[in-house]
Amino acid sequence: MSTRRLPQRSAARPAGTLAAIPHSPAIVSPRPTRPTAMPATRVKYRALTVMNRPVPKVLTSTIQDSRRTTGSGWRPRRGAAGGLALTAAEVMAPAQRLPAGAGTDLAWCSMIRFRLGLADLASTSFACSALQEAVLSLRMWEHPGHYVEQTPWFRGMRQDFDALEGRGLLLSLVASNRFTPDFLTPRPTTVWPDFQDELAALVATPAAAVRPDLERAFLPHDRVVPAPLAYGFEDPAGLLGRIADALAEYWDRCLAPAWWPRARSVLQADLVYRARMLAEGGADALFADLAHRLHWRDGELSIHWERPLALPRDEIDVDGRGLVLVPTCFARGASTYIDPGETPVITYPARGRATMAENLHPPPAGPALARLLGGPRARLLLLLDEPSSTTELARRLGVTAGAVSQHLRVLHDARLLNRARHGRVVLYARSALGDSLCR
Repeated sequence: MSTRRLPQRSAARPAGTLAAIPHSPAIVSPRPTRPTAMPATRVKYRALTVMNRPVPKVLTSTIQDSRRTTGSGWRPRRGAAGGLALTAAEVMAPAQRLPAGAGTDLAWCSMIRFRLGLADLASTSFACSALQEAVLSLRMWEHPGHYVEQTPWFRGMRQDFDALEGRGLLLSLVASNRFTPDFLTPRPTTVWPDFQDELAALVATPAAAVRPDLERAFLPHDRVVPAPLAYGFEDPAGLLGRIADALAEYWDRCLAPAWWPRARSVLQADLVYRARMLAEGGADALFADLAHRLHWRDGELSIHWERPLALPRDEIDVDGRGLVLVPTCFARGASTYIDPGETPVITYPARGRATMAENLHPPPAGPALARLLGGPRARLLLLLDEPSSTTELARRLGVTAGAVSQHLRVLHDARLLNRARHGRVVLYARSALGDSLCR
């Protein structure tokens, strides 16, 4: 079996140029040279990205270059699908950096570390952000398979989304690797900041920060800033205003009417659960349960990724600025800002987000449970497999909040429900006794 030698790097494309940055890890899979060729006897190898798309030739030259310059002794490895897999360490050297001339100073990092002193750990807090959820939910329109529990909700929003005046601008805010510019999600200043206040903080982003944030988000993977955003380089304030207007329209027409009340209940329930974990098990138990990518050891909180990401730094000293932990419905693991140095924030997948796809309509109560509790209370008890607020329950049942409150009081007095207060909101969920009745 013969293989084609990977092309050498040309003088016109030095290793430091953005076009030479590899997509790692890469996979090499066999492709017959002609329809009649036997794969076992004559095979050429075609480099693919992890999305099974061909890697441009300018990228394959970097793979060859890394073998020659790093002394890694690269040898092809068998992949899970029978192809040849290259590990991240073999594809790139740890110190390989993106060029600073493009307005960025990024390095490929497989993890990022937050160093916390005792005071930093004591001041670590939780917050929820409606603006963050609005921005990250834009991933659903181009990458729906990553958040399948949200599919029923966003399928129902499609017609409204397609009719938005700012639809094109909104779609341009998400890079091909699902990154979004940091300025779109300012760090929450309270536990539940108001959406309009967050939009005001977005509009107040310093003009000098807009272009670097856009380049950090798009250049490493897409190699170009989308045209609707690049047009704003000359007028950053105007671009920020257009983005804020588009997000406000998206929020009012698509998310706020039905999706946000349900998502807010999931996020509220997550905060109540995390507070209990911290009280019962301390920081060790909290961080161990937060996300699989997150590791806590000896005063250092680190996020590990399966493949390297382009980041400006891989070590952050929290140094009294406070670390904020933010749950979201649109993440598959812990993540942070592209440049979290100024505002240390870690985003993690909200517990119970999978229930977003369940019980969109009240489930029917069984005959025995309905006879015991009455139809309305039986349906209410079935809905409370995850914590929910009175307002959310009233919306899902199509009744007034006052009627729901009366039923909740009776079920709580009968010890079928537990309740916990989070700020001004009281969340209800089935107790162990309530669970036994619903089986």
